[in-house]
Amino acid sequence: MMDAITKHLEIGSYREWSEERQQEWLLSELSGKRPLFGPDLPKIDEIADVLDTFGVLAELPSDCFGAYIISMATSTSNVLMVHGNC
Repeated sequence: MMDAITKHLEIGSYREWSEERQQEWLLSELSGKRPLFGPDLPKIDEIADVLDTFGVLAELPSDCFGAYIISMATSTSNVLMVHGNC
């Protein structure tokens, strides 16, 4: 999903960035106030399911959530991506 977003923003391929660059960019985005992307982001299959899931989650009261398990996380940037979507 992040690769589709960075390509849409015309800032390169997230997948090709080093871990350090991914963390730097994610931290910068998390500290900002603007949305990461707007309604013009193409709804390709790679991101449609993720956006739909977070849309449903956004409608639920926050007390519905407990721990959030990030499966297959292997790096700091994996955790930062989830934090940015919550």
